[in-house]
Amino acid sequence: MNSNLTWLDTSMERYVLDTSGLIAYFDEIFRQSKRLSEHANSIISEALYSRGTPIRLTVPSIAFVEVFEKWLTADEILRRFYYEAFVPIEESPNVEVRGIDEEILRALIGIGHPLDHHEIHDKLIVACSVVLDSHLITSDEAVANYVEAHSLPKTIW
Repeated sequence: MNSNLTWLDTSMERYVLDTSGLIAYFDEIFRQSKRLSEHANSIISEALYSRGTPIRLTVPSIAFVEVFEKWLTADEILRRFYYEAFVPIEESPNVEVRGIDEEILRALIGIGHPLDHHEIHDKLIVACSVVLDSHLITSDEAVANYVEAHSLPKTIW
């Protein structure tokens, strides 16, 4: 996971990947039919597998917590997720895993209606997108609607 100074470069295209987007991108692991657009898939693929790209992808650590909590219920799925998803994320110089920090917690306080009844995972991911002023890649319609209604950076489906 990369933490070098190119992350501070304002010419980079920054995106935050939420849990639903992570699951939809790696849909074969999770046996899910929910899909992302070709545009969203190409952004993630470029971040994961291309060198010299201006794309920087942030995966909030809370997305992994949610995946572990809800989706990695069998050893086979856990192993596949590790080798097919986590290792490429970890090894890509264009992808960072961002922990929950004070800045994200402060942004979380401002996340309200209509996400009042959404899980804390979703709110923390939106807060990360706000802090980083980055587009959010999601397949969660309620989260996408919230982002659009509050004039936050664009949602990529």
